[in-house]
Amino acid sequence: MKIPVKSTFAVCALLLSLSGMVYLLRAPIPDAQASVAVAVQVEDADSARSAITAMFATAPNTFNLPAASVRLSRSRLEGYAVCTPSTEATAAQYIEVAELLDKVSKHVGDFQRVVDAVMGSNTGMSDCDFRVINAIAKAATSG
Repeated sequence: MKIPVKSTFAVCALLLSLSGMVYLLRAPIPDAQASVAVAVQVEDADSARSAITAMFATAPNTFNLPAASVRLSRSRLEGYAVCTPSTEATAAQYIEVAELLDKVSKHVGDFQRVVDAVMGSNTGMSDCDFRVINAIAKAATSG
């Protein structure tokens, strides 16, 4: 007895589909409580700001402004975002950063490097970049 080629392909395709469905049915279903627990683990904005300042104070030569900006943008204060990574800083914020450059007395070169990197970027300084620079300025000033 000869089986037509079309029938053989159809049977193989059906078996592959069924085996895929069995695999999907056996995959673990994500626990709803686990999903909620992940969503609840948002860093407090004050903690994020303190950690960012401490990172700059302890290792200013390796400080990563983009990473710090992302961290701050993901943090929340009473459930609200403290900065906007997609919005460019205002003119007043640019002026404030220029004033901060005159006030720093510790880690001056590293602070200048961080500011120069953001000012020299094609995207400019975001609201979150400004807030991070403002936070690390505290670590770079005396007192």
